[in-house]
Amino acid sequence: MKSVDVVVPCYNYGRFLRGCVESILTQQGVDVRVLIIDDGSPDDTPQVGRALAAEDARVAYRRHEPNQGFFPTINEGLFEWASAEYCLLLSADDALAPGALARATALMDAHPQVGLVYGLGMILKGEAEPHGAPLAPDDYKTNILSGARFLEFCCEVGNPVPTPTAVLRTSLQHKIGRYNPDLPHTSDYEMWMRCALHGDVGFVHAVQGYYRVHGAAMSAHYYADFTRDLVQCHRAVATLVAGGGAPLPNADRLLDKSRRRCADVVLYRAHRRFEAGDAAGAEALVALGDEAGFPVSEGFSGARLRAKLAVRFGPYHTAMRLADRLRGRPPRSPAKTSHTDTESSAQPAVIGNWPQSARGPGAAP
Repeated sequence: MKSVDVVVPCYNYGRFLRGCVESILTQQGVDVRVLIIDDGSPDDTPQVGRALAAEDARVAYRRHEPNQGFFPTINEGLFEWASAEYCLLLSADDALAPGALARATALMDAHPQVGLVYGLGMILKGEAEPHGAPLAPDDYKTNILSGARFLEFCCEVGNPVPTPTAVLRTSLQHKIGRYNPDLPHTSDYEMWMRCALHGDVGFVHAVQGYYRVHGAAMSAHYYADFTRDLVQCHRAVATLVAGGGAPLPNADRLLDKSRRRCADVVLYRAHRRFEAGDAAGAEALVALGDEAGFPVSEGFSGARLRAKLAVRFGPYHTAMRLADRLRGRPPRSPAKTSHTDTESSAQPAVIGNWPQSARGPGAAP
C-alpha cells in the first residue's frame, strides 16, 4: 500500500481535532501517519492530541511553546517531518472523506507525471459534523491537466483547489519549497501553481474532503477586505511569475488573465451591490478596484455600471419597473444580496473547480 503523511496544524481547535484525525486513520487502502502540531493552543488541544497519540501509534503530537504562527507550523510538518511518498496538509477543523487518499494516490500511481491531485470539498458550517458526503462509486471519473493549462485555469477562475483535498508527491513538495508567509491569504493558491510548473495536475470527481466555514459577524471593513483578497490573488500570480525559476514564456498572458478576472469580480459584485440598492457600496467597490489596478470602466458591462451610478438607484429602478411593465413582465424588486455577494444567501454545498464543467461547483474559497 502507498504511504501518506498528513500534517494537522491545530490552534484552538481541540473540539474538532479528534474528528479530523479519525477521518485520516480510517482511510482504507493506504498506510497513513499523522503529525498533530499544536501551536500553543489555550484550549484542550494538548489533552486531545496526547490522547490520540497514546491510542494509536500512527499519531504523533508536538506542541509549540510559545505560539510560532501558521507558516512556521505547517512548514515544520511538511519539510522537517513528512517523508512518505505522498503528503497532505489538513487543518484540524477540516476532515477527509472516506476513500479520499486511496483515490488520490491511485491516480498518481497510474500517472507518474502528476504531482498534485485534488477533488471536491463539501462545506461544513459552524460546528457541523462531517457527514452527508456520498461515497464515490467504483467508476468515479478522473481528469488530468497539463501544468501549463492548469496555470491558465487558475488565472481564469482564482483558486480552484479545496486545501483539504490536495494530495502532493512529497518529493515534489520538498523540491518546490515552503509556503510563502508573504501571501497570508493566498499561499495555498500560489503553492498549487508552483506544483504545475513541475508536472501535471489531476482531479477526482468525488467529494474528497470537508472544508469548515466558521460563522462570523459581517465585517465593517468588507469592501477593503474583499479588495485586499483580490489583490492577494493577483499578487500570488505575480509572485509565481517572478520567482518560478526559468522565465515563463506566457508570463504576460497569465498576469493579464489574472488582472481581468479580478476586474470582472469587482464589476460583478458592484452590479450586485447597486441592484440591491447599495449605490454607495457599488461606488466603493469601483473606487477600490481602480486603486488596486483592476479598473472596471472598460467594456459594455463597465460602461453600464457607470451609467447606473450616474443615474442613481431610485430613478434607475423606477425606469426598469416601467420597462418591465411595457414588456408585460412582473415588476422587479431590488435584488437581495449579502456582503459576501454570493450567488445565493447560502454557502454552496460543494466547492472545487475544473475546466469544462459549466454545471460544476464554484471556485474554492
